[in-house]
Amino acid sequence: METTKTIVQVVQELLALLNARNERLHGIARPPEKDKLVKALLDELSLHGDDISSSVDHSDLYFKSDTHDELLFKNAVKKLRENSGEIPESLETIFEKMLNL
Repeated sequence: METTKTIVQVVQELLALLNARNERLHGIARPPEKDKLVKALLDELSLHGDDISSSVDHSDLYFKSDTHDELLFKNAVKKLRENSGEIPESLETIFEKMLNL
């Protein structure tokens, strides 16, 4: 049974999804100064507790795939949003941008 994730967990998982996507598409995770979404997620993490240890759930099918699959990526983002509960508007904007990559 899924539980509601904290904002920190949500941000960490969005970062993991975005980095996995970038690695599959570009062969490398992009640094924050070159990726506005990574920068925005790191800013969110700083606002909500960046000293909390990582707790990324890698059980989603997207993480288990060896290549980028747009549908799996979008489904992973949607699933994470469904399990996020109430989030700040700034994070909602990041979700929308990730769904439209």
